[in-house]
Amino acid sequence: GAASGEGDDAPAELLDDEVPTQAREAVRAATAKYAGIVIEVDGPSHYDDERYLLPASEMIRRHLALAGWAVLRVPYWEWTTLKGQARKVYLAKLLARTGSEPESS
Repeated sequence: GAASGEGDDAPAELLDDEVPTQAREAVRAATAKYAGIVIEVDGPSHYDDERYLLPASEMIRRHLALAGWAVLRVPYWEWTTLKGQARKVYLAKLLARTGSEPESS
């Protein structure tokens, strides 16, 4: 069964009783710290041949922004060149632009 109480914003499957308490606490902390931030890795279908964001994808970003979300976009051509630790560094820099830097691990 779910161990999350009412009001938890973390995904229920990450707060299940079978997930170690320390992991559940980390999920809760990250959910609170990064509340209001959306990271979207946009694949090739979001861009035209010249790598301009398509209107439908831009509209989604605008709607999320109007709803109060900070939308951080990651273009596929940048993401696919990164592996392992480089992806973590990339995301940390992206989050730093919002003023929400992750703790070093």
